[in-house]
Amino acid sequence: MNIQEKIAFLASYGPWAVVTGASSGIGKALALELGKIGFDVVLVGRNKAALLELGQKIETKFFTQTKIIEADLSQLEGNRKVLQATAGITVGLLVASAGFGTSGKLLDNNLETELEMIQVNCHSPLILSHSFGQKMVSRRKGGIIFISS
Repeated sequence: MNIQEKIAFLASYGPWAVVTGASSGIGKALALELGKIGFDVVLVGRNKAALLELGQKIETKFFTQTKIIEADLSQLEGNRKVLQATAGITVGLLVASAGFGTSGKLLDNNLETELEMIQVNCHSPLILSHSFGQKMVSRRKGGIIFISS
C-alpha cells in the first residue's frame, strides 16, 4: 500500500482501530497490519505481557500510538472496561477478533465454559459494535470487521 492509499484508508475510517483478541493469532496479525497502515491501535486481550510486547513493536516499527486494555470479554465488566478506556479517542475501526471454541459433545462440556464462549463470541461483538457503530454513524465514517469461524 503506497502513502496515498494509506492516507485515503485512514481518512475513510479514522485515526484509531480497536482490535480485540490482540494477544495472539489473527488479532495480533491484524493489529500489526493496521499499525503498518498508520492506525493508532487499541490492543485488547487478557494477556497483558503479550499486549505490551505487541504495543512496543507497533510503536517502534510503525511510529503509531498504541493503547493497552487488559480485559476479559467473557465478562460484562471487560466490555465496559474497553468502552470506558476508549471514550476519549476517535475509534474509526473495530476488529472483533476475540473468540474461542469448544469441541466434543455439548453435554460432555462444562456449561460455564460454554456460557463464556457465548459471551466472547456473541455478546461482546454485539456490545462493542453497537457502541462504536453509533459513533461511526454519527461521524458518517468507520468500519467494523467481525472474525469468526
